[in-house]
Amino acid sequence: GSQAAAPPALGIKRAGGGTGRGYIAQMSCLNLLFTPRSAEDPDTALEYRKVLLQLREALEKDHHRLETQEATILAQRIREYLANLRSSPEALGLSLTPWLSVQAELGDKLRGQKTNNLEA
Repeated sequence: GSQAAAPPALGIKRAGGGTGRGYIAQMSCLNLLFTPRSAEDPDTALEYRKVLLQLREALEKDHHRLETQEATILAQRIREYLANLRSSPEALGLSLTPWLSVQAELGDKLRGQKTNNLEA
């Protein structure tokens, strides 16, 4: 197991902004923030992160086709890619948050509503 005092790995953060219990792994791709459920320990969060990175690799290979498709097509691809990794959105407790960079205008990102409905 992991020691409680160990810092989270890159791409993993403490839940609740560092004050909560658990760990959160996140990944950004196609202007979406992918977030699985909170993990109880850093090792589980790291496993989630590995799956997310493999998912990102698959999505980026297909991004030119996916960017012009409806959300239902993207959701289908996410399910297919995760199935190839022996996982699913439900197994990960996956949620998506759309975001748009407005760094030049506002110095930040605009985030949409977080949802676990991949077709939204």
